[in-house]
Amino acid sequence: LDARLVYMDQATQRDLDPRYAKAGETVSFADGYPYLITNEASRTALAEHYGAPLDMLRFRPNIVVTGAEAYAEDEWTQMTLNGLSFRVPKPCARCIITTIDPATGEKDPRVFRQLMKHRMRDKKIVFGLNACYEGAPGNTLSVGDTVSTQPAT
Repeated sequence: LDARLVYMDQATQRDLDPRYAKAGETVSFADGYPYLITNEASRTALAEHYGAPLDMLRFRPNIVVTGAEAYAEDEWTQMTLNGLSFRVPKPCARCIITTIDPATGEKDPRVFRQLMKHRMRDKKIVFGLNACYEGAPGNTLSVGDTVSTQPAT
């Protein structure tokens, strides 16, 4: 097996899905959106249905919220983390990568079946939120930052 390091410079940008994006919103190396936000309580609830622990790494978030009820994120459209504003255009539609254990590389289709059973929305399997930062570049987030959310109106 060979491994290759991939680099995408600042000039390498793709437009976000125009159905959900604001003009000029782009993404570089990330899959579909610059941020993927998940809720720890939702992972715990899914693991209970699954019948075993599920590592959050399986879902590849870059922000994990704690302290909210399971699936509370279904109602969030805007988030503020430590004073930094994030727009939440839509839930994250999931693929079969969630079936791969990040520690072992082993596939377990039961994970996807549980997602299908408990997280179908508009004919898509969803877990977590796609998000876009709406502030000036150069700000940072830290573990333990305060989070506030706004539900859909």
